[in-house]
Amino acid sequence: MGITILIADDQSLIRTGIRVMLERGDSFTVVGEASHGSEAVELTQTLNPQIVLMDLSMPEMSGLEAMRQLTTRRPAPAVIALSSHTTEKWLLQAIRAGARGYVVKTDTAENLRRAILTVARG
Repeated sequence: MGITILIADDQSLIRTGIRVMLERGDSFTVVGEASHGSEAVELTQTLNPQIVLMDLSMPEMSGLEAMRQLTTRRPAPAVIALSSHTTEKWLLQAIRAGARGYVVKTDTAENLRRAILTVARG
């Protein structure tokens, strides 16, 4: 089955693109998609993914607040922040909220794969 992943992003095209890219190999299994933070929290409870790829800016509940909620649960998934923000301010906010990794949306697919593998290993 590989590493199980939930993708949380309010843009459908981004979610679909990440899903297609990740499912090309046999290392990753996308178990679900969420379009806002509260949906990501709910789906994480039922799907129990190892990794949550979390956009920081989403409606209803921000990715930062969703991360805070997810990291208090046991077992807590490893969260990797996905963002278009490249400033240190956003990186630090994500880390404080519980992110174990931070990937900028302009980065390469290979770097996202590498980040997931690194975070999955602890």
